[in-house]
Amino acid sequence: MPTTVVGFRLGCDGRGRQVTVFVSQAGVLYRSAGPYGKRPVLVRPEVSPVVGNPSAPRLAGEQPLAGPIRSLREQHAECLRHGLTRELIPPVVTSLAVEEDLPAVLQGRPRLPQQKLTDAFLGAVHRPAGSLEDAIRQFQAVLGRPRRPAPAPATVPGQRRSGPERPLSPRAQAMLRALTHHRVLTPEGQLEVGWSVTGDGVRLHTEGAEHMLDRPAAAELHAALTAWLRYTDPS
Repeated sequence: MPTTVVGFRLGCDGRGRQVTVFVSQAGVLYRSAGPYGKRPVLVRPEVSPVVGNPSAPRLAGEQPLAGPIRSLREQHAECLRHGLTRELIPPVVTSLAVEEDLPAVLQGRPRLPQQKLTDAFLGAVHRPAGSLEDAIRQFQAVLGRPRRPAPAPATVPGQRRSGPERPLSPRAQAMLRALTHHRVLTPEGQLEVGWSVTGDGVRLHTEGAEHMLDRPAAAELHAALTAWLRYTDPS
């Protein structure tokens, strides 16, 4: 029986590293990482508490996929924060020709089933779904699970919408999530003329110096400003 999953693979060319993360229809998050060109090292699967202990009172009403999908978003944001911005496998929903061995995972014998699923995910022909949120919504739709509605395109008050809003870049998506958790956005490198972005506003700071931004630094600031404009959009 095929296994439906949603996931991605991100890499960093400068460091030659990659991370692969996907969530199965049963509610298990699988992760692996390692250098380019080498077999990825498997990280112990993260099983939804609802799957592992469905009778726990504190889990009443919890969806089996809620925890793993939350972790999937966090893993994606964490990868981007650490410079893994190249989409080796963009966010995607796919059906793997391998049956998930959930009993083995729950019994603490996950290595072989995880290896089979990971190999199948890396070897599949993917059709990217768009952003990570698009992929998650598609995944939940395929499984017939409750899902978040797609965000409505933002408009300037008094202005008519002319079409769909341009999607955020992966970096801006990560920054937007950081803003929603009340974190401060700052440049990755130290600049003589610095900046910081919070939910309250954008701040430039300097000690009488000026600094020319190169393309990567300008792209980082652009992503932060884009995230802030989306975060402060009244709609």
